[in-house]
Amino acid sequence: MDLVNILKDIITEQTNSPIVFPLPRFSSGLNNYGQNRGTYTHDAIDIPTGMGTPVFAPHNGTVLVADLYDSENTTYGSYANCGGTIIIDSTHYRTTFCHMSRMAVSRGQWVQAGDLVGYSGGQSGTAGAGRTEGPHLHWKLEVNGRTVNPIKWSSPQRMPNR
Repeated sequence: MDLVNILKDIITEQTNSPIVFPLPRFSSGLNNYGQNRGTYTHDAIDIPTGMGTPVFAPHNGTVLVADLYDSENTTYGSYANCGGTIIIDSTHYRTTFCHMSRMAVSRGQWVQAGDLVGYSGGQSGTAGAGRTEGPHLHWKLEVNGRTVNPIKWSSPQRMPNR
């Protein structure tokens, strides 16, 4: 990616972003994007939310992954700790949701921003929890192949139409 595109991405954050917040209520939650975790940097945010909370597509795209992983690798990466995983991909955006308890979409399906894609989870010991210490939605957002802080790309003005 060249410098012009990187600067263009930074300028369009918040003001022109088409990204819809994926939960019924806006929350900056636990904004731990970029947190140093010893062996890696956390490249997503964790939003505390109750088990079974509806989760919506933050942008249009094709569902690449919609599955409950316990400890396996996929074409799109390793999701051993992620549990229930949904990946939505488009030309410019890619979202990864982790710790989903139930899917409302399937692989190959086209979704529009604001469509229901599944339900949050993350309660230890339940289906789709992965490695987690409590119910939350893990949201990773990539813009043109670069991981960004999702909170900077969504706002209370862009909520699901539900």
